Amino acid sequence: MKNANVISTGTMTKVNALIEELNKLSDTYETFKSSDLNNTHQKLYQILTTVYEKYEEAAASLDVLRRSVSEIRDKLKNKEIFVQKNSTAISLFVKYVFSESERNTIFNYTKALQAAKSRGIRPCDFVNFVYESGGIEGCKALIKMSSKASEKHNQIATSMPLVEDLLSDDGGTALARFKVNREMVDLIKDKKLVHLVGTCDAEGNISVRAVVPGYSRGFSSWAKRKLAECVQLQNSDASLVAGSTMTEAEAAMDKASAMLAKVSSGTLTIGELG
Repeated sequence: MKNANVISTGTMTKVNALIEELNKLSDTYETFKSSDLNNTHQKLYQILTTVYEKYEEAAASLDVLRRSVSEIRDKLKNKEIFVQKNSTAISLFVKYVFSESERNTIFNYTKALQAAKSRGIRPCDFVNFVYESGGIEGCKALIKMSSKASEKHNQIATSMPLVEDLLSDDGGTALARFKVNREMVDLIKDKKLVHLVGTCDAEGNISVRAVVPGYSRGFSSWAKRKLAECVQLQNSDASLVAGSTMTEAEAAMDKASAMLAKVSSGTLTIGELG
């Protein structure tokens, strides 16, 4: 059986070459800081582009990425720069090249790279992307939304067509049906969407107190989003039940797919990489 801890010669050759390139890049940055006063932004963005390229090279193989992260982490430790396990792998590449910079600067540069990664921007297009986004700060603003909030936003967007279908199916299954007076019908007119205002006791008994026409577009949008969350949660629960018999191989494939997705978005942490 092959020892998982044995590192192939090919992997180490790639890792050593990559570290050497990062060392040169770090030297370039130090020279740039002290002497290059012309085209400052352009030069900085080019250095970041090369960091991006080196990360992409390493990320093409999880073995190379894992070993590169380990080597970089050890070298930073020798400089008394310590890295937490919840730091992203891509941030380690930035920290290594810009190790003499302020923590906030490293944070901003990392966010700029993650913004590019999350939008499928290639390293060769990174400089234009930064300029078009309004600089490093503009890139950072693109991913101001947390990954958890972003995931929730995407889930709601995915479920929204199901919500629209549910609301437009007049003859479909309903939790309850009752008729309102003519005056309410006149108020609703062609708006169709209404909100029920009520209360729920500890036993789950619902008491509807009023019917409110969906006049407010903002409130109606909020109600649809909340319904989309419920639809997504129900689908998630069904998936958990359906997938309860997942084999170890399928679970391993799911885990690998999730890891590759995080590598692709630049959000894979050191702890997750192992």
